[in-house]
Amino acid sequence: MLKFVILISSVLFLSSRGANLPSWPKQFRWSYGGNTSGYNCISVNEPSDPHHWSDNKLCWEAGHTNPGIRWSYGGAIAGMRCTRIFEPSEPSNHHWADNYLCVPG
Repeated sequence: MLKFVILISSVLFLSSRGANLPSWPKQFRWSYGGNTSGYNCISVNEPSDPHHWSDNKLCWEAGHTNPGIRWSYGGAIAGMRCTRIFEPSEPSNHHWADNYLCVPG
């Protein structure tokens, strides 16, 4: 979780350049029940995991610039700074070993 906080904080600080970016953590929200009213979201999903990850979202308040955060369940995204999100308690066939949260590089 600490790596996640550092990753998000650094991208918001370094890429602000006058943009109307959301403020971490105040203007972000995690949702495990789909999109949240008043927020823009990215899906945080591992389709190989049968435990209903398809409705998990990382969201920021609407009206703010998209901070460029992307989720990948198939490895790091080229040209972005990525942090591996690994769930060691999940069986290997759920494929959590190659999941990344990425921000603009």
